[in-house]
Amino acid sequence: MVRDTDSKTILTEMPRPANRKGLVIFFIAVFVATIFWLLRSFDQTYQAKIHFPISYLYSPDGLTLKKPLPDHLEVHYESTGWDIMKFKRFKRKKSIVLNLTQFAEQKSIKTSNLLISHLPEEIANIKFLLVSPEVLIMDFEKLIIKEVPIIHNLDIHFNSQYGLSGPVQIEPQTVVISGPESEVNKIQEIKTKFRDYKQLEAEINDQISLVDLSSKNISYSQKLFNLKIPVEQLSEGSLIIPISIPAGVRDTISLIPEKVTIKFHAAVSVFNSVSHFDFEPYIKLEDFNNASDEKIKVYCKLKEEYIYRVSIDPEYVDYIVIK
Repeated sequence: MVRDTDSKTILTEMPRPANRKGLVIFFIAVFVATIFWLLRSFDQTYQAKIHFPISYLYSPDGLTLKKPLPDHLEVHYESTGWDIMKFKRFKRKKSIVLNLTQFAEQKSIKTSNLLISHLPEEIANIKFLLVSPEVLIMDFEKLIIKEVPIIHNLDIHFNSQYGLSGPVQIEPQTVVISGPESEVNKIQEIKTKFRDYKQLEAEINDQISLVDLSSKNISYSQKLFNLKIPVEQLSEGSLIIPISIPAGVRDTISLIPEKVTIKFHAAVSVFNSVSHFDFEPYIKLEDFNNASDEKIKVYCKLKEEYIYRVSIDPEYVDYIVIK
């Protein structure tokens, strides 16, 4: 180190060439040792686990699998580091593809043998410790196709003064399913996935899918369906309608009044078509038999589905027994 007392500047000597050369030689030695260590470690034997993909093509004519087969094999194996690396690279590029038409008469196949038959020669020395599942069961059953109705699974709520003007529509209304005969025959209808619609005040046009079935061996002809919820503003109306009396007491009692006023709400587009034929105010025979006073309750049966907020005036009427 040299100190300049006038400028008070401190100068540092550069490393000597001999020191730099020694440092380079040291790093080269470390690198070479690491390479030899890695090469030696790849020659050692290790245990490893891998998920090997497997897929299937073509079922025998008119048949299908009764139970689904796995989409991968869990493989526990032992080999050198070199073969493990090759096996993982092979797995990324390849998968086992089984043509099921070749197994119409064969009921099972051992998965370790299946793996061995698909390995290339350069990694054929792998030792399989455990393959799960150990056996693929080829259990075939008659394939059938069936058309079933779709049932919507919706919870619909409206803003005040709004409601349905017609039925909720799903197009198409049916779906074609296919699968094992024993499974398909149990299915009479299929529901859509649950969906909640709140505060509706306009028509909904949407797409909806079907619930996932417990059996993975059943397939749908399509996945998405068109959904229409016809929503309209409601209008209020009223009708005066005679009360229906049970046949057993029709000739022995007289109601006062004989008619009631039915108040209701209906969608604007159907409001003008609502008539007294859509309502049936009536009394129950059991209420008449158990009545403790001269009044009896009036009920109303709706014959049209899309009528809302129905009220009866009066709700109770007097009656007179005719002798």
